[in-house]
Amino acid sequence: MSTNQRETLHEKLRGKYLSNVFEQLNDECTMASNILPEPLTDGQQAAMEIIKKIQDSHLNRKASLADARRFQLALLYLIPDEALMRRSSSLVAEYNTLTDDKGDQKLITLINEATAKPKEVEASPAAAATEKTPMLRDALIQLVTQSNHILIARTERGRQRTQFSLFNIGLFTAAAVAMLFVGTAVQVFCAGVLGGVLSAQQRLISSEIPEDRWIRGFHSLLPRVTVWVSPIFGGVGALVLFAFLQSGLAQKIFTFDVFPEFAPASVGAHPLVSFLNAVPKDAANAALLVLLSFISGFSERLIPDLLDRLSGRLVNTEKAKT
Repeated sequence: MSTNQRETLHEKLRGKYLSNVFEQLNDECTMASNILPEPLTDGQQAAMEIIKKIQDSHLNRKASLADARRFQLALLYLIPDEALMRRSSSLVAEYNTLTDDKGDQKLITLINEATAKPKEVEASPAAAATEKTPMLRDALIQLVTQSNHILIARTERGRQRTQFSLFNIGLFTAAAVAMLFVGTAVQVFCAGVLGGVLSAQQRLISSEIPEDRWIRGFHSLLPRVTVWVSPIFGGVGALVLFAFLQSGLAQKIFTFDVFPEFAPASVGAHPLVSFLNAVPKDAANAALLVLLSFISGFSERLIPDLLDRLSGRLVNTEKAKT
């Protein structure tokens, strides 16, 4: 599939997902507007104008997920009291998820108090809801506004992380190709570049950016960059293991001896090419090499742990000398 075809597919999936989101929001808006009392308050009038602009933008295929979040925020000015009370729990749960339960606790307490049912008014919950609705509505608007700010920041970091992954892939490819056609000094430099790229990508993959259900749903429709990055770096890990086996370092680091042996080979004008062309001693060793290479790609932590152990030994050796 070409780049243009992938971009076209992404746009179709994005449009389909946004259509489902806006269909749900439009239904809620229609239900709310049908029971709004006349005349509208200034806040309700402003919310209707915002929603109208977002709906027009969606019809012109220019709406985004940020517009969907603004639509949801504007709806809080319009939905009836009982619906507002029911929605508060899901909005609070979403906010707590985004902030890891470390958000504005005063605001959460205010919302919980507004949605609690006092004993003396158990017989008339509608009256209690009406009395507390203005305070609850203001608190929920603040809550959703904070959630939107968090999501904007995290979505931007997610975009930057994706760009960094693509940059890593390009840098890795350039360094790997350069190693085959240059002298030893540049090969050593490129090997260092590959190590830095692998380390950066490992930290990048392990970092998590929590997102709300809309963002997660949207991203689930698109191929994640990490799906393509993981096999590439699995291959890098297998190549590093190959170097460990030929250098004899693996046998010195690990106490067990289940490593394949290689047939003797002479070093030609290009030592790296000679290293890459090394072959196992026999069929059994070839099978063992394939098995270990598979394990290195399957286990994401095998090669990083091996490198950490080697670097730790080098540091300890240097300290012992001094």
